[in-house]
Amino acid sequence: MKWTKTKTVITLGVVLLSSLLAWTLYLYCNKQYYGQFHKYTGKAKIDDYEMIADGAGAIVHWVSTTPEEDKKMDEFGNYTTYLRGILKVQIIFCTIM
Repeated sequence: MKWTKTKTVITLGVVLLSSLLAWTLYLYCNKQYYGQFHKYTGKAKIDDYEMIADGAGAIVHWVSTTPEEDKKMDEFGNYTTYLRGILKVQIIFCTIM
């Protein structure tokens, strides 16, 4: 059996078409999964905090524990309700009774 240019072109076409189909399926599945969340805050831990002078609240710096998931949520997530920058410096006010 001789390998001809036609077989090479057909094989290359099949490989390219399969790659395009796999990439499209990957994008579709991620969009379906990450697009279903109406509110996303991620998983985080407190890196640093400082109490406000009168004790009425704290300034808290959060660090993400799942940065890969955050990137996927930013890329594929529901942009109308995704809270961008939720893991940055936040001021939390609480009332002390």
